Amino acid sequence: MNKVAIIGANGFVGKAITKAFLQSGKNDVVQVVSNNYELIKEQQTKFDIIIHSAMPSKRWWAANNPIDDFDATVKLTADILYNWKFKKIALISSVSARLQTNHTYGRHKHLAEVLVSDYSSENVIFRLGGLFGEGLDKGVIFDMIEGNEVFMTSDSAFNYIATETASKLILKYIDETGIIEIGAKDTISIGEIAKYFNLKVQFGNRIEHQTTEYPKSDFPEAKEIIPYIHSLISKKNDRL
Repeated sequence: MNKVAIIGANGFVGKAITKAFLQSGKNDVVQVVSNNYELIKEQQTKFDIIIHSAMPSKRWWAANNPIDDFDATVKLTADILYNWKFKKIALISSVSARLQTNHTYGRHKHLAEVLVSDYSSENVIFRLGGLFGEGLDKGVIFDMIEGNEVFMTSDSAFNYIATETASKLILKYIDETGIIEIGAKDTISIGEIAKYFNLKVQFGNRIEHQTTEYPKSDFPEAKEIIPYIHSLISKKNDRL
């Protein structure tokens, strides 16, 4: 049984990863959050695997707070690498580290990845695509449903994947090394989604295409987000 520390275990992604690893019954899981991070670090327990899922996930916040985002992304990753004991680290990153290195958010994710990959060839980096699932309360899908302005073009497309599915894939591929992108094997455009649900959306002029590089055969299709959006719209109608 592996002794696994999940740093950021109470976050949107961290919760789902924690659930998947606990349900597997094959891991002794230690949940690390902000109020016990320093305590567990000082104990100097050696973990078989550290899953670092504590990097920030807000691009607009990173752009407006670049120093804080650097500290919470790159500096935190360095602290884990140099001050914790482990055999292997699994870094939970984003496809933005490949697609958006001209943006503060993607640039800092990329720098954190370089630290992890250069530290040991045994480490693994999971770059996640567009996530959806329980606990999510922001993003372009929510803006479309609520009638808020959307700054992207209608043909902007994303490799949407359920957080629960992504977490199970992380569990499945945790023993691999290198960089693994986890997302849908294809994409769906926000224009297609708007048309499917007959949503009246004011689209912008920024183009975004989020794809999964080298998707594995067991990755889902992006259209699996459709039932999730159905549930969001139903909840909205129930409030009216």
